[in-house]
Amino acid sequence: MARIGKDEKQPLEIGDWDVDFADWMPVGDGIDFVETEVRLLSGPGATPLTVERVENTLLLSKVWLRGGADGAKYRVQVRANTLMGRKKEAEFDISVKEV
Repeated sequence: MARIGKDEKQPLEIGDWDVDFADWMPVGDGIDFVETEVRLLSGPGATPLTVERVENTLLLSKVWLRGGADGAKYRVQVRANTLMGRKKEAEFDISVKEV
């Protein structure tokens, strides 16, 4: 599993985060579909961070997130399944903070 970064958002924001699989993807293969999972790492869990939608190209997944509780930290896992049957996992952390 590759940890690809961390970022912050405010609870009411809806935004997108890109997961680029180009460096890993062999020539001739591409993303078929993606599965996502969001886990609470720390802080209050009353308001979940949720995946609004995922948009894919052959090499990139754009994950749209909404919500989350002020003071909470979440891990977003993105599992790409390729046209040729490969699987790759990437994850990033999101801290939610009201400013």
